[in-house]
Amino acid sequence: MGALGRRVFMLVALVNLSACKSKEPVNAQDAVSESLPALSLQVAPTSVERFEITQPGAEPVMVSLSGGQWNIDAPLVYPAKMPSIESILAVLAEIEIVRRVAPQPEPKHRLADDARVVVKTWTKQGVENAFAIGASSREETFVQRLGEEQVYAVRGSCRRFFDLSLAQLRAPAITNLDLAEIEAVRFVGPSEALSLVASSEQPRMFVEESPSISNFNRERASKSVAVVARLFAKDFVDPPIDRLATGLFEDSTPYIEVSTRGGAKPLKVYIGARTTNGRLYLRTSDSEQIYLVSAHLGSSLMPRNEHFERTDSEMRALKRHTETADTGDEKSSHSAEHKHGNTRPTKVPPELMAELRDLANEQRH
Repeated sequence: MGALGRRVFMLVALVNLSACKSKEPVNAQDAVSESLPALSLQVAPTSVERFEITQPGAEPVMVSLSGGQWNIDAPLVYPAKMPSIESILAVLAEIEIVRRVAPQPEPKHRLADDARVVVKTWTKQGVENAFAIGASSREETFVQRLGEEQVYAVRGSCRRFFDLSLAQLRAPAITNLDLAEIEAVRFVGPSEALSLVASSEQPRMFVEESPSISNFNRERASKSVAVVARLFAKDFVDPPIDRLATGLFEDSTPYIEVSTRGGAKPLKVYIGARTTNGRLYLRTSDSEQIYLVSAHLGSSLMPRNEHFERTDSEMRALKRHTETADTGDEKSSHSAEHKHGNTRPTKVPPELMAELRDLANEQRH
């Protein structure tokens, strides 16, 4: 882990551990008892080699470190989502037993087989640790060493970090392309196609390969390319798969073809049907995995040609913006000559500001 990685991990640890430590003062009952055995569930993040989480009624999820990369090994093989893994490791590093609770579990402790989460860790030194997590409140969480009846309390609300679903543990990145390396993007729909190429005048901007759209909106076109370059899954679809329902394997399935510098094989992104809960099926030519993405990305992934044409109101706003900028330049020049002036800042058109907000929201998701 490099210096930057260590700083990121420490920041994640601080944020998450604040949720796994009681924010209330520790009273006499909660203080660590001298009669507690030499018992610790803590494990240093740098020593963890793999861990397993088994939630009630679910298959165990095994995660391991290999070559500096965390991966899910079971019940499927897939890269792990680093923020989720770092949160879990941060909790394991600071989990602290503060008191004995009961000689054996009671229903309120939620430590029965159908209610508890079982956590196992293995270190690079071969040390194995295994415990169960039960009910959790803001102040404390009930735990139990596997094979023992005694119930203990650890400080703070810790269970939620081990209740993450399999989808929440999987790396969500579908595409991870540098805009500066993209040469061309081709949107191919059932009835029309549009080709965009990198602008020779403005970095990270894209224009029509063969101009055909009047009042072409290159900002909107570039936004669509930016969305394609950084796609993130909201969920995953695993076998068995209803291929017909996905709409991803038809001759008429819309797709996007991305060509990058260096002559690499173009990447294709196929856009399928909409689900009943408002998601879109998606797959790429690089993987057999099927993803679900936010349906609001549809206009960027499957744009019609008119999507890139400025409306009359947008043209008027652009004209006002240009005129205001020109006027501002004249005033600025006049002020420089006379060492005074009151040039007003230009105003970004609301339509353009809305597009920028949309792009920011889509990249966060």
